[in-house]
Amino acid sequence: MSKLRRNYQSLVHNVRHLWSRITSQNNDRDAEQQLERRHELLVLQSVTAGLEHDFQTPLLSMKTEIAILRRRYPHDERVLRSLARLDNDLQRMSSVLSLKCADKTGRHSQGSRQQFWSI
Repeated sequence: MSKLRRNYQSLVHNVRHLWSRITSQNNDRDAEQQLERRHELLVLQSVTAGLEHDFQTPLLSMKTEIAILRRRYPHDERVLRSLARLDNDLQRMSSVLSLKCADKTGRHSQGSRQQFWSI
């Protein structure tokens, strides 16, 4: 009986050891996949922030020009209506850009849209 018991204990030990190795390999593979995914997300976030900046720069320039033209032609209703339409279009473009560039926490990579439009 003792030989059978030793064989059983050896078998249990080998199974536990094998299970431990399999679990360790799975954990290593999972950790590697998570690391790769995080790297991909960081690259995507960087590209998105760059694109947002590239789009926001001309939008801000247009917003500034609209403000200058409003001060220059404060009594010309035709010009003011056209500027209001342009301003509305710029706000829509910025909102779309803002939604596309927001990360999953809802924050924006380049600041708040309220700050942008309050200039």
